[in-house]
This record gives sequence, structure tokens and C-alpha cells, in this order.
Amino acid sequence: MTTDSAQLSPEATAVVSASEKIKARRISVDGVDILAQYVPKLIKITTQPLPKNRIVVLSQGAVLFEAGDQKLKVRAPNHFLLNADTVYCMTTLEDSIWYGISADDTVSVMLTEEQAQQEHFFSQGLYAKKMVIPAGTHIPTHQHVYDHLSILAQGRVRVTVGKVTQEHVAPTAIEIKKELAHTIQAVEDSVWFCIHATQETDVDKIDQSLIQEKPSAI
Repeated sequence: MTTDSAQLSPEATAVVSASEKIKARRISVDGVDILAQYVPKLIKITTQPLPKNRIVVLSQGAVLFEAGDQKLKVRAPNHFLLNADTVYCMTTLEDSIWYGISADDTVSVMLTEEQAQQEHFFSQGLYAKKMVIPAGTHIPTHQHVYDHLSILAQGRVRVTVGKVTQEHVAPTAIEIKKELAHTIQAVEDSVWFCIHATQETDVDKIDQSLIQEKPSAI
């Protein structure tokens, strides 16, 4: 692996606002899980400690790679290993594209409403549905008749919208556009809230009018 541990200028290691967009797509093929990410210049990402090793292939750009007291400058084309149960930081020095590759051993089963331990909350034209999603399960694929917000209060999930999958770590808010079939798969035990604007307080009527179930894609 070609590396450069020389000191970098403050400008090169600055971190910009988290509002910058990171484009991501996840693909699973024959037991291999691939997370492709386009990350603009000067974005810092802290990885989650996962229970297995994975390889990152840097196909474009350059990143400052930090692990403990070790700092390495890595330039494409290149690759490096992320060890299990370890936190790493990567700061893009240029617009970069990388691929995280690991064994996909997640077995996902569809979650029923009873298993999701649903709770329902109402307040002046707002409705929130809480769902507990155990690791290794997913809710049925569905779509909504208008844009809405969801809140991941606990855990880590993969949200698939159409053919694009993105991973989210709590706490975070996620906007899901109307008429887009999507599903939520829990990588860890997770708590998820769907937020809707409605004056209706009958849960069955809300499901009938706002949610359209689709055949599961997982």
C-alpha cells in the first residue's frame, strides 16, 4: 500500500459542515456486501466498529486515514483493511470514491406488526408511529402518498428506496419521498418513528389512507 505520513497543512485537514452530501449505494451479490460511496473533498467520516473485518478500495481521490495515533495519506488506486471492533477516521483530501467490501452474513426476515411492538402518538395534527425493529429483521416494503420524515432514535438500519440502499446510524432524521417503495432493515436492534401530518386518530384508517404496501424486496 502506498502511503505518505508527512504532516498535512491545516487547510488540507479541515472538516466542512455535515450538511455536505455523501452519495452512497449498497449492493449485495453472492454473499458479498459492497458499500459504494462518493465523498466530496474535506469531509470527515468516523466508521462504526463492526464485528468483522472489511476491505476498503479507494478508486478515486485521496484520504487521510487515522487509526489511534497512526495517520496515513492514501491515494487512489489503493486499498486498506479495517479491522473488526475498531474505530477509524477518514478525511477526504480530494473528491473521492471508495468501496467498502465485506461478507454479507445478514439474514433478514419480515417483521409483523405484532413483533414490531408498535406504539402510536397523536398531537394537534401530527401522528407518530413507533416501531421496535430487532436486528436481522425488516418491515414490509411500502410507499406513502406524500413526503414524510422518519426518525431513527436507536440502532443502525439500512434503508432501501428503489434499488438504492443507504445505511443510517441513530440518532438521525430521514426524509422519504412520496410514492417511492422502500423498506427498513435493522442491522442492530433499532427504534424507528414514522411522522405524519393528519387529523385522523384511527390507526387503521391512517394505514389505509397514507400507506400502500408493496411486495417485499428482501
